[in-house]
Amino acid sequence: AVVALALAGSYDIRASILDVWVAVVAGFIGLLLRYCNVPLAPIVIGFILGPTLESSLRQSLILTKSQPIQFFNSPIASFFFVLTAIVICWPWLSRLFKRNRAGT
Repeated sequence: AVVALALAGSYDIRASILDVWVAVVAGFIGLLLRYCNVPLAPIVIGFILGPTLESSLRQSLILTKSQPIQFFNSPIASFFFVLTAIVICWPWLSRLFKRNRAGT
C-alpha cells in the first residue's frame, strides 16, 4: 500500500509518468544502498547542504576571479583543508598504522 501511494503521489504532482520512473529508480537505489549497509545520514546531509555549498562555492569563485588557489592563502582555511583531508583519510591511515605496528 505504501509503494502504491508513493507512486500515485509522484504521478499526481505533475501528471508525468517520468516522475513515476524517477521514484522507482530512486527506490531501487535506496534498496541497493540498504543491502550494501550504506548509512543514510550522510546522504541526507549531502542533499540538504549540497545546494548551499554549491552557491557558496560559486560566490567564492566569483570573488577570487575563478582562482581556487586563493582558498589556500589563508592559514585558517589551510588548517581546515588539512583537517578535512585527515578526517577523510583516517580509515586508510588507521589501517596503515595498525599494519605497521603489527609488523614491528
